[in-house]
Amino acid sequence: MPAYARGVPAARDYAYVADGGAGLRIIDLSNPAARTEAGFYDNLYSAYGVALAGSYAYVAEDGVGLRIVDISDPAAPTEAGFYATPGYAYGVAVTRNHIYVADGEGG
Repeated sequence: MPAYARGVPAARDYAYVADGGAGLRIIDLSNPAARTEAGFYDNLYSAYGVALAGSYAYVAEDGVGLRIVDISDPAAPTEAGFYATPGYAYGVAVTRNHIYVADGEGG
């Protein structure tokens, strides 16, 4: 189970947790009395935020940028893309046509 949740959107029977240095954790909520981890994507730095759109999770990754993770198979998520940001990515939001990344330049 997640140790340090920083963002927890849910869709269908799953919660998608930005779990700090442990990456993106996917929790099966189909049986609330017995939640289990369905899958995970372990990124290199800290996952600070996550947003969902369709079959993708957009993960704000501290120190590097935005990871785009294909979650069409929650048991085996895979990276579908990456966008480097100039600073530290702390949050992410998705609208119909845009992805917004909260990025603070660090020193």
